[in-house]
Amino acid sequence: MLRAVGEKPGVSASPAGPSANGPGARFGVWAAKFGLGVAQVAGLFALDRIGRWLTTGLFNRHLAFFFVPIAVGLLAFGDLFRESGPGILVSIIVGTAVGIAVTGGVTEWLLRIGSRSGDSR
Repeated sequence: MLRAVGEKPGVSASPAGPSANGPGARFGVWAAKFGLGVAQVAGLFALDRIGRWLTTGLFNRHLAFFFVPIAVGLLAFGDLFRESGPGILVSIIVGTAVGIAVTGGVTEWLLRIGSRSGDSR
């Protein structure tokens, strides 16, 4: 069985318990997306109004609540971050740089191919 870095055998790495990322949670997310999609197709609500309400109202008013899980995670796994933090930080920076470089390279390549074929979009 695979374990997270620093996780002790028999102890779940998730503060919410071992079933927090189980099939029930995945099914719930899928069911919610499916239900919202069906409701949108049926015309029960307009996504543009709901999206505007969420971004300008709800999220901005309660922005501090979105940082609570991050803070709890840092407190719960502080020893792990102190031990593995520099490696995690380096991998994030290198991964971001590689992703940006590859995206830029592919974009330039596609633009060159498009200009050769005479496609001027």
